[in-house]
Amino acid sequence: LESGQEIEVDTKNLTLITPQMFANVLVTAGIRDVKVYAIAPREVSGTAALTGVYKSMESLTGKPLSVEAKQIAARELVDTSTLGEKVGKERATLLVERSKERVLQEENLTNEEVARIINRTAREQNIKLSKEESRQLTELLLKIKTLNLDINELQSQLRSFRSQGQETEDEPARDSGSWLNRLLGFIQSLIEQIFSYVGKILRFS
Repeated sequence: LESGQEIEVDTKNLTLITPQMFANVLVTAGIRDVKVYAIAPREVSGTAALTGVYKSMESLTGKPLSVEAKQIAARELVDTSTLGEKVGKERATLLVERSKERVLQEENLTNEEVARIINRTAREQNIKLSKEESRQLTELLLKIKTLNLDINELQSQLRSFRSQGQETEDEPARDSGSWLNRLLGFIQSLIEQIFSYVGKILRFS
């Protein structure tokens, strides 16, 4: 694709990976403006597809990707897909994506501040994270922040996914009290904010 376009992803038979999840980690890895086809002949988890995309990208461009960025992106894919088994793939992807954007927008964040951002974002989606899940995501986002990703570029590359509706069929059913829970979570997140300031084939066309 021409420079300035967004990432496009098509997947088939990947049970744990969605196109949006894959696009997010490609941006983390430093890949831009591509169409990616991650297709398996039978159902597989899909986490190994990222290695094939790395190799294809480097072969096509003749330029190596950052080893650190590739490792962090692979960790992001594993953590997101693992969380997706619990809360739903789309919800897990949205949680990591929104948390990542919020962390990238801030400077000099401590571990505790990153954890608060993650937990606030989770509450807004009515997702309850365990302490271990929160710790793992905090560690992941701190690593992503060291890559100095451009927030505007990230949002631009994911433009086609951001325009899609966020409600999906794989979201767990919500009970009648969930709306109130989300409202209370949102109010609590505002209070926290106040106190915190005191795939293997690529085709280019």
